[in-house]
Amino acid sequence: MLANNPKVEKMTQVGKEMTQNTLKKVYTQASAVLGAKSLQDLQKKLGKKIPGVEKLEQVPQEERQKAEQGLIKGAKAGMKEFYVKQLEGQVKAAIDAGVPQEHPYIKDYQSVISKIKAL
Repeated sequence: MLANNPKVEKMTQVGKEMTQNTLKKVYTQASAVLGAKSLQDLQKKLGKKIPGVEKLEQVPQEERQKAEQGLIKGAKAGMKEFYVKQLEGQVKAAIDAGVPQEHPYIKDYQSVISKIKAL
């Protein structure tokens, strides 16, 4: 009876939309960060400076590009792990709270986790 209540249905729909919108934003941000082509681009998408970037200016030009690519690769790997772990933590908390694995909330999170892992 409670599940068929129009107010409960509306609250359920609003909650679902909020979750999906949040997950879309997370995926969009992760996609942008993991698609960065340079340190400047990566810093812009992260919205903050990467520690150690100023030290690259001291590296000779012929070695700088290789060092920059290594730093970008490491930063991207770290960010991917960060996004995945955060989302997996949300899933674990929901499951621990009693949300079944088949629930659409869990499936939405797992879908975004898979998409981020594939980036």
